[in-house]
Amino acid sequence: MIRKYGSKSRVLAITEVGMSLYSAALETLQGEFNLAGGSFICFSLSNMKLATRQLISGCGGIEVRGVYGTEECLPKLEKDGFFKPLGGVSAQGVFMYTAGTTPKNTYYGEKNDMSMEPVLKKLGEAHDDLLPYLDENLVAIVEEYVPPEGRNIISLDGCVHEKKIHHYAMSDNIYKGKGTVFDFLVTPTQKYKPGDAVWKRAWELYDELVGDMITRGLNNQFIDYEAFVFPDGRVEVMEVNCRCFCNQLPIFQRLFGAGCMMDTSIDLLVGAEPTFAGAMPDAGGKVGVAIYCDYVDKAPKFVESEDKSTFYYSSGPKYQAHIYSVGSDGQMAGKQKCDDLHKEILAKYS
Repeated sequence: MIRKYGSKSRVLAITEVGMSLYSAALETLQGEFNLAGGSFICFSLSNMKLATRQLISGCGGIEVRGVYGTEECLPKLEKDGFFKPLGGVSAQGVFMYTAGTTPKNTYYGEKNDMSMEPVLKKLGEAHDDLLPYLDENLVAIVEEYVPPEGRNIISLDGCVHEKKIHHYAMSDNIYKGKGTVFDFLVTPTQKYKPGDAVWKRAWELYDELVGDMITRGLNNQFIDYEAFVFPDGRVEVMEVNCRCFCNQLPIFQRLFGAGCMMDTSIDLLVGAEPTFAGAMPDAGGKVGVAIYCDYVDKAPKFVESEDKSTFYYSSGPKYQAHIYSVGSDGQMAGKQKCDDLHKEILAKYS
C-alpha cells in the first residue's frame, strides 16, 4: 500500500502488532519515501523490556537482569525480585523471589526461538544496540519487585512534533483489593495535580526518556509510558509504549474535543502541529473511566447507555470488551455507570 500511494500514504498504528508492522515497513523502505510516525529502532527498544531498562535514558531506576537458558539459577538481586518470561518460551508464569537468593531457573536449557520474527530479527541485526537482545538464549528478565501496598500506577501520554515534545495527559490505573487486581482506568488523573511533586517528577522523567528517543529517530507520533509511584513519591518507569494510548482512545474526543488523540495522530503524520501545543488539553472538569469485561457473544459491537454518557465496545470474541464513561460527576460515578451498563448488557444478551 505504501509503495502504491507513496508519499501520500498515511498509516496510523495504534496497537503493538500494528506498530511492529508499520515501523518494520518504514525501516525496509527508508530512502524510498519520507514517511513519519513509526521508528523501528525506538519501537524495538520499547518492546524489548531488558533493552528498555538498560538503554533508554531514565528507565534504569528499577534493578533488572537478563535470564539466559544457559544459567541454572536466577541472578541474585539486592531487593526482592520479580521473574518475567519473555515471548517465545513456554509460559510457566511469573513469580517473586527473595532478595539475596538464587532460585532455580525454570527455563534452564530452553531457547527463545521466537524472540523476534525472522524479518524483524534481520532488520534488528542492522542495529548494534539491538544485537545483545536478539540472543536466543535470553529467555526472561528479573527485576525489582514493587509491592502493591501503597504504590500507585500512572500513565503519561504525549507526542513529538518535529522533534519537540508536547504533553497530553496523565491517567490513573486503579487496582482493587490489596492492589493486585486491575479495576479501571481514569483520565485525566484524579490523584495528582499540576504543581505536585509527583506530577513534576513524572513529566520530567517523560521528557528525559522521550528526549533520548528523539535522538534515536522518534518523531511525529505519540509515545506513552507507565510508571510506578512509590509511597515516598519516587517515580520509576514501568514500561514504554511507542504508540497511542489505545485503551482510552475511544473517549479522548469526548474529553478533549479538538485535542482528540486520534485527530492529532493523523495531523502528526502530515507534519501538522498539535492543537494543544504549548498547553495540555483541558477536560473541563470531565473524567473518563474505562473498565474491561468479558466479550458478550450476542451483544452488538457498540451499545450506548440511554443518556449517551457510557458505551460498550467489543472488537470480537478473541479480545476483552471495554466499557467507557465520560462525565462531570467524578471517577466513582463513572465507574458505577460502566458497571451498570455491563449488568444491563449481560441481562439483555446473555
